[in-house]
Parts: sequence; structure tokens; C-alpha cells
Amino acid sequence: MIKHKIKNLIDGLLSENLPEDSASELRFSVSQPPAGIKGDYAVNLPMVYARKKGLALDDAVKKILPLFENLEVISGFWRSGGFINFNLKDDFLNECLIEILGSEGFEIYRLGENEIRRALVEFVSSNPTGPLHIGHARSAVIGDSLARIYEALGYKEVRREYYVNDLGLQVRMLENSVRSRIREIKGLPYEFPQDGYKGAYIYDIAREAIEKFGWAVESADVAGFAVSKMLETTRRDLETFGVKMDNYFSEASLKDETELLMKEFFLEKNLAYIKDGALWFGSSSLTLNKNSDDKDRVLKKRTGEYTYFATDITYHRNKFERGYDEIIDVWGADHHGYVPRIKAAVVAMGYDVSKLKIILYQLVSLRRGAERIAMSTRAGEFVTLKEVLDEVGRDAARFFLLLRAPDSSVDFDLELAKKQSADNPVYYVQYAHARICSVFDEAMRRIPPQSSQFPLEDFIMSDGKTDFLSDKEVKKDLSGLLKLLKEPSERELMKAISSFGDILILSKNDLSAHHITTYLVDVARKLHNFYEKCRVISPDNRRLSYARLALLKAVRKIIGSGLEVIGVSAPKKM
Repeated sequence: MIKHKIKNLIDGLLSENLPEDSASELRFSVSQPPAGIKGDYAVNLPMVYARKKGLALDDAVKKILPLFENLEVISGFWRSGGFINFNLKDDFLNECLIEILGSEGFEIYRLGENEIRRALVEFVSSNPTGPLHIGHARSAVIGDSLARIYEALGYKEVRREYYVNDLGLQVRMLENSVRSRIREIKGLPYEFPQDGYKGAYIYDIAREAIEKFGWAVESADVAGFAVSKMLETTRRDLETFGVKMDNYFSEASLKDETELLMKEFFLEKNLAYIKDGALWFGSSSLTLNKNSDDKDRVLKKRTGEYTYFATDITYHRNKFERGYDEIIDVWGADHHGYVPRIKAAVVAMGYDVSKLKIILYQLVSLRRGAERIAMSTRAGEFVTLKEVLDEVGRDAARFFLLLRAPDSSVDFDLELAKKQSADNPVYYVQYAHARICSVFDEAMRRIPPQSSQFPLEDFIMSDGKTDFLSDKEVKKDLSGLLKLLKEPSERELMKAISSFGDILILSKNDLSAHHITTYLVDVARKLHNFYEKCRVISPDNRRLSYARLALLKAVRKIIGSGLEVIGVSAPKKM
């Protein structure tokens, strides 16, 4: 977490030299300057300080700039507009590299004790009326990758949950569709519902129902059977996609709880009222600050049936009562208007709405080259997630669906996802990992054994945990080796891999793993650039070879960790 380390050092600098100005109130940021601007990093501290203290920018610079003389990790600094740009000392980067080499898993990226939380991530939750398609897959990979990020950062509990909509109109339509196909298969008169589900999978469910229930199929619980078969398919497809849910939460299980909540809470507390025989949530007249809804919503229809909104309120109450610190909902962008009403209900029930975070994701356009593929679940004209996985594989599917932030649409080209070239981003990143493994194999054959008492070749080649760095002499020897890394491409690679922890934090804060895919492509690009400019294996210069192999080992660890956190494999050979 190189930016985090730099920020902490600057915080200490401010506390020591400007004790009257609280460093915590100066919400400055550390960033990398744009291309073409000098400096390893930049900090917007003069700009923030000027605004906070009501000073002219020049006066703020005069106050802040001299303090950087006391920052031991930098080799030079200067003003750049409202920023202070600076270069880092090589020794500081080397220490970051040694920290990566000496770590196991994600241990060095764990959050502090005060930041460790419990999180519930609810995602996919599509109606169990058809197979998952590529749109559902985007929800799946967004939610699962976020859960993986939380786990990497050391959250003490992370739960993945699927909310099963096993009540209401869509399930009735599924039942009617299956019953029609049952009669059709049996050669009986039938009338297929106008808005029924027409996919071939309906015939499959109908045949299985006939086989299971026999002559009693007409009176059997076809709705329950159809939902259970669709959930079997959903569970299997998600696990093939690398997503394993901790819980499938049934909407039907909330029926009695919804009845009690509407009666004993919303009506008794005057949060709801009866009009025209229906029960309404009076959110528009409540003082709920920015979480107010623009109009009242029906909770219970005049027919006596509770709306999806009512059961969703109950479901969110259930989530909050389970005591999670963060509750994440991953919804399609078409649910945009639903956000204020569910937040209004959460506030009305007295819960801390800041714990609820809702991710809205845009749709996926699927194509093969220039050919667009149309999708309609009800018409049965869609490409299933299983078909996509069979064609391009899990790795490509997950990586491509995470290339953009959730609020940006994804244009998924199946042909590009199968290409073994630098044009394919997942291949480009995985090849970088495999290339390093190939270099190590070559090094084992070409570099003669080290005569030193410290077996650094074992340390560099080993994939498992090593305790070499617990030995001060070994660490000192490794520090000496790393001083040989002077080339610009080596330095750029060291800076890149040292920022992985910052990328994890950014992804958590933005609720988006697209930062990780972008980062991995950048690390791969820097790795390939390094490899073109620097000879790694030089039997006649063993120490430089060892230094570069140590750098490559750290790069391999970071690429492997980055791929792991988005659920993509890190192959050793390609």
C-alpha cells in the first residue's frame, strides 16, 4: 500500500510541524502525475490547505513546501501548480519489494482492527424462471469479486446471498407455462399463456415433472417443482462460474414476517395508511431527509396480496437484524427508481441507512465480432451463461465482465475473448504470469548454484511460504541485491506492484473490481516492457540475475493475487 504509506508519512510530518492544523481534517490525496508530468507521485496538499485555511495558493505552497525537506523517503520534490510532486528513494521502493517477497497471501493488505467488518453481499437474485444469461453473470461477478476483495482485506465475515423470488406473478407464469407444455406433451388440449416462457428448458421441466409425478402431475405442486429445478440449474451454473453462494434466501419464507411487520409496525406507527382497499407506505409525507421517496407506494393490494416491495422491506429488515456492518445489494440499472423507496423504508424502520450500499450495473451487449446477439428471456431467445462458459471459459468471462465499472455498459465480444493475442486482456495478463514462470524454469537450468551461505536461489524460485526474510543477514543481502535494479523499466515495475494494496482499497471504496482488471493489464504491460529492455538471466552476472528474478517473483505474486481476487486462474504455462 505505497500510497497509504506515503500518506501516513505526510500525516506525521504535518502533526510534527503544524500541530495546530489537524492532519485528519486535511483530506489530501496521493496520486501519480499524468503522463508527461515529472515525479513518481504527487500530493494535492497545497490546494487542500489553501482552501481549508482561506489562503492564497502561493501562500499555502510557501507554508507546506519546505516541510518536505524532512521527508526521508523522497529524493527530490517541487511545486506543480496546486500539487507537490516528488520522487521516491530507491531504498524505499526496495523495502516495499522486500515486504511483498516476505508476505504470504494477502496478509500485508489486512485492514486495521477498527476497520474489520462483517458484510452481506446479495447479488444475482434473478427470478427463478429461466437459465442465467450473460446479464445475470455480470451481477454474479460484480458481487463475488467484491466479496473476494472484502476477504482479502481481512473482513471477519463475508456472506454471499441469493434472494429467491419464489412468490408472485413470475412464478405463476412459470407454472402456467410448464403446465401448458405438460398437456402438450401428453397430447391434451392446452392454451399457452400469452406472456409465458417459451424456452426449450420449459419442455425439459415439463418432461421431468411427468416422470416424477406420473398420473398425478395435473394436481402436483408444479410451481414448487419448476422453481426447484431452475434453482438447481442456477446453483450449478454459478459454481461453474466460480461463484458459491452461502445462502439461498426464500422470499416465501418471509410471508408471515411480512404480515406482522406491516400490521404491527407500519400501521401502528402511522408509516402506512389504507386507501381504496389497499395498504400504502406514506414515504412522501415522512421527514426522511434525502432518503424520502417522491410518492407513496402500495404495500398490499386490494386483493390482499402483498407487493414485492413489501416483502423486500421485510427482507432488508431481516438483513439489518442479522447485525452486518455493511449490506450490499447488486441490482440491474432498471431498478434505479427502486433505490429511494427501499432506502426510505430502511430509514422509517430506524436503521442506519449508511450501512446499505446499492450497486446498479448496466446491461451487457453480447456479440461475435460485428454480429450482435439478441436476448429475451421470455421469448427464449437468449444465450445462457453456460453457453458462454462453454465457448470462452470462466476466466475470460469473468475478466471481460469486470473490465468496466458497474455503471458503464459492457460490450462482450466472444471472438475477442477466445483470441490468444495481446488484444485479449485476460490472455495478456495470464501470459505475463506464465512468462515469469517460464523465466524461472530457464533460470534453474542456466544459473549455476550460489556458493553463498544464504540459499537465495531457493527463496527466489519457491512458490510456498519462506522464512528466509526472518534472517537479518539474508534480508541485508537481498537489500544489497536490489540496489542493482536501476533501469527505468525496473523502477516502473516496482512502483506498480507496490500499489496493489491501494488498488484493493480503491476497489472496496468504489464497490467495483474494474480497478483490479485495469491495474493487472497495466502491470502486465510494464512487465512485458521490462522483459524487452532488461536481460534477466545472465550467468556471467549472477547477482544482477538474482536481483531481477527477485523482482519477477514479486511481480508474479502480485499478478497471481490480483487474478485470485477476481476469481481468474494464474496459469504457469500457456
